[in-house]
Amino acid sequence: MELLGILKESPALKTLFEDCMAGRSGFTADHFDAQVRKWIGLSSSTALRWITYRGLGGEMDGVMALGMSDEACKAFLMYACGERAVRELLLRLPRDHWVELKYVAEWMRNGITELIDVQEENKENETVYKVTGRRRGRRSVIEHMVDGSKDGVLAEVRSLLRETSCRTRRYFAIEGDLLCLRAVEDGLAIHWLLYTPELKSDPLGYQLYEQACLQEVPRACLSGGLMAKLTTTRPVPRVIAVVETGVRSLTHFQLGSRSVLLIAENIANPDNLGMILRTADAAGAEGVMVVGEGSDPFHKNCIRAARGAIGRLPLLYCDNLRTALHAFVAKGTQVIGATGSAQETLWQLDFRPPLLLLVGNEQNGLTKEVLEVCTHQVRIPMVAGQDSLNVGVAAGILLYEIQRRLYAECSRRDMRVNSIVK
Repeated sequence: MELLGILKESPALKTLFEDCMAGRSGFTADHFDAQVRKWIGLSSSTALRWITYRGLGGEMDGVMALGMSDEACKAFLMYACGERAVRELLLRLPRDHWVELKYVAEWMRNGITELIDVQEENKENETVYKVTGRRRGRRSVIEHMVDGSKDGVLAEVRSLLRETSCRTRRYFAIEGDLLCLRAVEDGLAIHWLLYTPELKSDPLGYQLYEQACLQEVPRACLSGGLMAKLTTTRPVPRVIAVVETGVRSLTHFQLGSRSVLLIAENIANPDNLGMILRTADAAGAEGVMVVGEGSDPFHKNCIRAARGAIGRLPLLYCDNLRTALHAFVAKGTQVIGATGSAQETLWQLDFRPPLLLLVGNEQNGLTKEVLEVCTHQVRIPMVAGQDSLNVGVAAGILLYEIQRRLYAECSRRDMRVNSIVK
């Protein structure tokens, strides 16, 4: 996207532009482009790309300037309204280059260190921070041929996937051609891509293999029999990606001014949890917090149902949900619990982000202790004949009603271009 268009749509970046031009007549977008090059250390001959992210309501929620020098990828994360924007922008950084990243808010650091293996960091001035490192995920141009069940690669993969605690897990497995292709194209931190020779026998599989080679994703070829020993899935998948991940504490998560955080309490069925994650990703939720005694978000059924959301969408946990909700209520944040017994319907409720939206167990709904803390309780109206919906469907209806209202608000807003932007 051209800088002029970004300046028109991003109030934060336009403010920075105006600060740069204060007292300087004739200061244009071209001058601002040159100033950004100076900030990140790019020559005038090096192409400067503007990476943007649109969130809920179609708003310009994040802007990053990026250029490739001989030594490194140099980037400036100039604006992000929340954690989702930070993550989406950083996933656009190349896997195969050393990264010099500058950013403008201290809260961004947690999201940055999840995706970048930081080797050096410093504070350049009162408003700009800098990290240097590489995108997480191994890189290799050499392909490994697995020669038996005692091969070191298989032992390593089994070890990486052995951890079962959601909070301490560092790796998870993605199975199947399409989801592995999405993981590669999305730039996830892939530690190993394991595949059988049959993968390259059709266009989709070959496309995945080519993309993995181009991005220097570590690859290991093994027989179908050995693949069957790594997974209980039947039919045996032709490819498995081992992906680095992390689940962050809610206390280290930044809720932006337009953020919608979805909280799933005690969801028992992993397919339902996956559907919730997929819908939250599509609807632009800031993240999803999975709490209670329910399913593991890294269960293979959940990963399959989530259709690529796991790894892209920030996943969170907290030690005490009731205490965490009280803290948000004290700050004036809407905490909305979905329950069939609510008096207020989603047509009547005034959703005002930032907000927390909670959905509960398939049979029992949200716990009484959680509902008591909610600032609002909401139900989805239904005609006679049904008194409940699948929890994934219910979450989708609520999230998209919030999305619809934010889009409507955006369309009503005065979008006039400031006359100083040339």
